[in-house]
Amino acid sequence: MLRKTGSTQHSFHVEISPEMKLRHVFMGCAGITVCGMLIYPAMYSGHGPKKQTIASAQMLAIQTACSLYRNEFARFPFGDSFDIGLMLTGHNPKEKVFLDPDDISTNGEGALLDPWGTPYQIQLAPDKLPFIESAGKDGRWGTKDDLPKR
Repeated sequence: MLRKTGSTQHSFHVEISPEMKLRHVFMGCAGITVCGMLIYPAMYSGHGPKKQTIASAQMLAIQTACSLYRNEFARFPFGDSFDIGLMLTGHNPKEKVFLDPDDISTNGEGALLDPWGTPYQIQLAPDKLPFIESAGKDGRWGTKDDLPKR
C-alpha cells in the first residue's frame, strides 16, 4: 500500500500467512461461483438454459472443485473419472464436499454426468489444472459437438 505525503511515498510490507493465502484462494473461487450465479439467468433462452452453456459451467465447477481439493489435500483427486467424481462429492478422507451433488447429475457409480447423461472425462496431469471434456449432444467422443471445442 502506498501513502503519499507531499512528494515522498512510503511503502508498507504486509506478511501473509499460508492460512491467509489459502483463504484468498478460497474467496477467489467463491467469487467466481457468485459471478456464475449472477450470469446464470442470462443462460436461459425461453425454455430453460442451453445444455451447452450448462455443460461449460459444470466443467468449470469441476475444475474449481479439483483445485479446492488440491488445496485441502496437497494433491489433485486421483483415479478415473468415477473415482474423481466420488472424491469431489464427499467420498474422501475428510468427507468434505467440493462439488455439491445437487448441482450436477451423477450415475449410480459416482461419475459426474453432462447435461446429456454422458460421464465427463477428467484428465489429470501433475501440477496442471484438470482437463474436463463432455461428449456433447450426440454422446460420442471425437465428434464436432464435444466440449470444449478443440
